Amino acid sequence: MEFFPIEFCQQETDKWINPHQEGYEKPLLDKQIQQAYLKNLHERLFGTASPWDQDYVKQVLQTDIWDSEKEQLTIFSNQDNLSQSKWYGLNFRPYPDKKIQDIADTIPLDELKILSFHKENRAMTIKNLTGRSLPTTDIYVRSIIPGYGYPLDQLQASSIFIGTPIYVINQTKDKRWSLVITPDFIVWVESDGIAYTNDNFIETWKSAEKENLAAIIQTDTTLVNQKGRCLATAYIGTLFPARSAIMEKLILSVPIADKDGNALLSDVVVHSTQAAYIPIKSSPRNFAQLINSLKGRPYGWGGLSYYNDCSAELKCLFLPFGIWLPRQSYDQIKTTAVVDLSAATPTERLTYLIEHGKPFFTIMYIKGHIFLYIGNFQQVGQKLPMVMSYQNVWGLANITGDKISIIGEAVFLPLLLSYSEDPSLNSLLSRDTFQVSHLNHLPKGYPRLMLPYVL
Repeated sequence: MEFFPIEFCQQETDKWINPHQEGYEKPLLDKQIQQAYLKNLHERLFGTASPWDQDYVKQVLQTDIWDSEKEQLTIFSNQDNLSQSKWYGLNFRPYPDKKIQDIADTIPLDELKILSFHKENRAMTIKNLTGRSLPTTDIYVRSIIPGYGYPLDQLQASSIFIGTPIYVINQTKDKRWSLVITPDFIVWVESDGIAYTNDNFIETWKSAEKENLAAIIQTDTTLVNQKGRCLATAYIGTLFPARSAIMEKLILSVPIADKDGNALLSDVVVHSTQAAYIPIKSSPRNFAQLINSLKGRPYGWGGLSYYNDCSAELKCLFLPFGIWLPRQSYDQIKTTAVVDLSAATPTERLTYLIEHGKPFFTIMYIKGHIFLYIGNFQQVGQKLPMVMSYQNVWGLANITGDKISIIGEAVFLPLLLSYSEDPSLNSLLSRDTFQVSHLNHLPKGYPRLMLPYVL
C-alpha cells in the first residue's frame, strides 16, 4: 500500500483563501441565485419534492422498487461467481453462497411489488444513520488488498444525518431494518434510528423551518438537551429549525422519539460558532470557516463512520449557503449547465479553469469523482499559474490503473499535469471524462429536482 506525499502542498486554509484579500467578507453569489437555490432546498426537504409530500411519494412508489431490490440481491451474491469476483467480509474470507439468501429471507419482497402511500409512514431520523443497499451491517468488498477492498464497502450507500425527513416503504420481517425514501435516495436504515411523524408534528416542523432554519457549521457539534442528555453528534450538512437565544447562542429543535416511537422536539442550545441561520453569506470567509472544519477529516466511502467521500464533502460544504446538491457526483455536476471538456487536452482543460474558473463555485467531475475549484496561484518560474482544488479523495491511480497512491482525506490539492513526487500517477486533468459546472450561474430550468433512486 502506497501513500501520496500530500505534505508537499501546504494545507493551511489561509494559504489558499487569503484573509487579507479584497472582498474576503463580501458575498460572491448573486442574491437572486442564492434564493433560487434556497427555494429548491425547501422543496426537496419539506415541499412538493419531499418524502413527506403525498403526491411526490406516490410518484416515487411507482418506480420499480421490487425489481431494484432483486437486482441488489443478484449483484451481491457469491453464487456462480468466479473466485476473482467474490464478495469478501471483514475477516477477508469470501461469503458463503447462502449468505445472500439469508439476507433475502428477511425482506418481504412480494410486498414491494405493489405499493401505496400511507401518511402514517412519514417519519424523521432521530440519530445519524448508515444507509445500506441491503439490510445488513456486514461489509461487502471485492478485494482483500488494503486500499482496494476495505474500507470501500460496496453496500455502504450514504450516511443520513439526524433531522432528515423520510418515508418508510416497508420493513424487514424482524422489523430491525426499514426501507426508506430520503430526499436523495432509497436505502435500508436501522429502524431504531427513526421516529414516525403525524400531521401536527409535520406542520410544526414546517412552520418552524420557514421562520428560521439553521445549519451546523462546526462539525462534531455535540447536541445536549436541557436535561443534560447527549442526543447526537451533528456534522456540517445537518439542518434544524432554530430560534435565537441570549449571548450569541441558538436554540435548535432536535427530533427525538417518545416511548411509542413517535417524533417529538427537544430544545438544544449551541453557540453561534456551531450553527447559523441559512443561507449564510457566500463570502470567502465563510467558505474558509467551513473548509477549516472539514479539512483533514478521513475519507469515508459512502459516508462510512460519518466521514465524507468526494460528493458528500461538496454536499455538506454547500448546504449552509442554502445550496442543495444531489448526493451522487454524476448528479451534482448537472445541478447547472455542464461544460464538457472531455475532448480537450489536459493543458486545454487547465487553461479553461485558469480563464473561467470561479473560486468556490466551479466544480469539476471526472467520472466517479468530483471536486471544487479554489483559485489560481502564480508560482515563481512557471508560465501558467497553479490551479488549486479542494476535495475529499481516496487516492490517485497510476496511468495503467493497477496502483493507488492513497491520500484518504479532505485536502487542498493542486491540479498539475504531472506530479514530480510520482510521475507514474495519472493526473486528474488527464481522465477520459472531464466536465465543469459553474454553480454561480443558473440558466432557466435549473436547479433541477430529480426523483430519489435505489442505492
